[in-house]
Amino acid sequence: MDSQAKDTGNFIRIYNENKELVFKTAMRYSDNYDVAQEIVQDTFLKLYVHFQDMDEERTIKWLIVTTKNAAKNYRKRARFECPDEDIELTVEMSQELTEGNAEDILMEKVSREERKELADEIMSGLYKLNERWYEAVTMVYGMEKKQKDVAEELGVSLEVLQSVLQRARKWVKKNYEKQYKETK
Repeated sequence: MDSQAKDTGNFIRIYNENKELVFKTAMRYSDNYDVAQEIVQDTFLKLYVHFQDMDEERTIKWLIVTTKNAAKNYRKRARFECPDEDIELTVEMSQELTEGNAEDILMEKVSREERKELADEIMSGLYKLNERWYEAVTMVYGMEKKQKDVAEELGVSLEVLQSVLQRARKWVKKNYEKQYKETK
């Protein structure tokens, strides 16, 4: 086996052993599912690029520190960022002012943004409450995987997964139903 194939095999092993840890670290510091996914990708890409130079014993510490720093950097940049939605809103409003629909467009954009923020808050709360529920909800509803496949991947029966999902839905409804109705 040549050195490159050995390195690739070691990288894949390290990735498989640590991808959940890196994701959980990214979620903990970013509180945003999409950002956490992106941080995981960037972190493992950096590891892959510098894998030959990396001391394997320090890899896990490096992954955690790199992930934590990336999430903190994201939060710093996000404070100064002007979202594309705001730019699009300004353009759409200026185009629609002649038709008199600017208020409707503004209200729809605000409502859509509020729903997105609520979804992020729900997922963050779910993650903090019960990581097992979070993982099941993410895989079934976020990744749109079949419940049967998710149950196998999590090592539980289909009935147990359905029970977990039901408890998670009940918790979400109990804690966020009023907020959800307000965003409609």
